[in-house]
Amino acid sequence: MGRRRSRRKGQCVRENEEKANNPHLLMPKVSCSVIDMSSITPTSVFFLLCLLASNSGAFSKHDDLIQRVSESAREFLSSLSDEQRGSVLLSFEGNERYSWNYVPKQRKGISLKSLDESQKELLERLLRTVLSDSGRQKVKGIIGLEQILFEQSGGSSLRDPEKYYLSLFGSPGGKKNWGMRYEGHHLSLNFTFGSGGEVSVTPQFFGANPANATGVAGFAKDQRVLHNEEQIAREFMATLNDEQRRKVVVSDRAYREIITGSLLKVEPLESSGISLGELETNQLELVTRLIHIYLSSLETGLANSRWEKIESDDLDEIRFSWAGSLEKGDGHYYRIQGESFLIEYDNVQNRANHIHAVWRDFEGDFGRDFLREHYENHEH
Repeated sequence: MGRRRSRRKGQCVRENEEKANNPHLLMPKVSCSVIDMSSITPTSVFFLLCLLASNSGAFSKHDDLIQRVSESAREFLSSLSDEQRGSVLLSFEGNERYSWNYVPKQRKGISLKSLDESQKELLERLLRTVLSDSGRQKVKGIIGLEQILFEQSGGSSLRDPEKYYLSLFGSPGGKKNWGMRYEGHHLSLNFTFGSGGEVSVTPQFFGANPANATGVAGFAKDQRVLHNEEQIAREFMATLNDEQRRKVVVSDRAYREIITGSLLKVEPLESSGISLGELETNQLELVTRLIHIYLSSLETGLANSRWEKIESDDLDEIRFSWAGSLEKGDGHYYRIQGESFLIEYDNVQNRANHIHAVWRDFEGDFGRDFLREHYENHEH
């Protein structure tokens, strides 16, 4: 069945593979082989040491990206009135930065409803600095689905497609840490920018209701905003033999909601399911592709550095588990859990036509990891 593959640093060779949802995101296919020591030269030793140093646990630096985001944020701020700026600018040190959610509710920040068309365009430019094309399409699709719920509810104020809010925590640019959140029903994008060039991109939440908007006026035929998040997982499940399936399916009944909800901080869930080290090559490629679907919403550099962080863990020990039915149209749940991260996906509500999907980082949500290092190593 499966075979063990060593993931020791410096022994993995990346090969270009088919790209995921995002044409700009390179999906590495990982293959490993033992180094032939007789072929080592002084030059190759140098590059090997550089590789090891780059993967030694230091945080990836994104100074150029942060500069672009900061400039775009400042341009957006310059278009606002004093009252509008007072709404969007919040304290970086306060608790509000951690108060994320994905339900319809009143939020801090400035809403789409409060912006004119030129300001909305500047907001779109700001989002473009941190999201890929596919990520922005997901955002637009989710907000479009809110219009359906608005009409179905008879115009409820809670189902307003313009109640999506931007919040900026601290001052964009300069030498201090700052953050950004774009959030509304079924959407929560949280970014933390470190003064040393670090960037955190979690929590990251996307939801879809209806998950399949086929036949709804104004939507393309067979439009499903989070289609690949379900489809690739099903393709993987279809490859499993009986023994593997018994490991993967941890419950015949799907959980009604993602287990971690909108918790401020999450810990690793129970270790269950099957590890990547137990999979055949074609199965491993499908799980890798599925992970990249979640990464592909991000700007290329952010997505790649997030994958590098995952690669620095023990890839063999990443685990995939499933709960619920394997039949399309029935409630189902899955999660992918590694040493540093957790992906949860749930589609149970509204007759399994209502998706919640989240990416969490155990130590890095809201930049906790690099902020902790910063505070430990610098006087304040």
